[in-house]
Amino acid sequence: MSDASDTCFQMASDLTTGLGCAVVHCGNRINVVCHYDTTLANAVKLYTCGPTCNRCENGTTSCVNGLCPAASETCSVATTTAVPEATTTTTEPNTLCPNNRGMTDPLRFAILAKHNSLRTALALGTVGNGQTGVMCRKASKMPTLTYSCNLECTALARASRCSQMDSTPPQCISENSYNFTKNSNRTLRQAANAATQVWWSELAALESGIDQIQNLFYNHLGISSFAKIASDLTTKIGCAVGHCNHLINGVCHYQTSVPKNQINSNLIVYVLPSVA
Repeated sequence: MSDASDTCFQMASDLTTGLGCAVVHCGNRINVVCHYDTTLANAVKLYTCGPTCNRCENGTTSCVNGLCPAASETCSVATTTAVPEATTTTTEPNTLCPNNRGMTDPLRFAILAKHNSLRTALALGTVGNGQTGVMCRKASKMPTLTYSCNLECTALARASRCSQMDSTPPQCISENSYNFTKNSNRTLRQAANAATQVWWSELAALESGIDQIQNLFYNHLGISSFAKIASDLTTKIGCAVGHCNHLINGVCHYQTSVPKNQINSNLIVYVLPSVA
């Protein structure tokens, strides 16, 4: 599992631009995993600080809810035919990533909206900097996250491992994950929102917050999950949420350039993404 503060940074960084998640029941647990598209790394600036949207490519008029518009692109669809161990039977539509079994469009949109709403709050300067009583600086070029079917495919593979999901993910994957062992009768949407909030809350747990003079992300702060979401280096996300026996697994994978093992990295360029 990701360190609590590390998860928070991945979510908050304006280097994060996409995500894909999975929520799966595993026995008496609920596993949640999100993968992010981000370039956030240790000792890298978390995000660019400044007037909200001031550094968006098309100026402040292109902003929605404090986030720069996402680059227009066609959603790539995974071509895997593998059937994950943990799946959820549902009648809800699955048109966005039809080749990925186990996720639905409403769940995807809910996860994406949750991530983008958190980035919006950061971009607008309404997120507290740890327990300091001071708000984080605004973001000037936080991109809107977009959803990736390919990231969702890898998140599904991780979430379907059920009780084995705690194993370390492949080195090439930027991942947030969570499993629920209690209240597994909750809906998958509730599980996905709860897992995302857990990742994001890493920053709130820091007594001294983060130093925003340079706004650098450091691995030792324990906020990598937050950083994947908060970084403006993160651009895409793909997630999986599902039942595994008595568990619910949630996994999100992110496309990001935030390095995993560097000592410093700027966390944010101060601007948040809006719902795609």
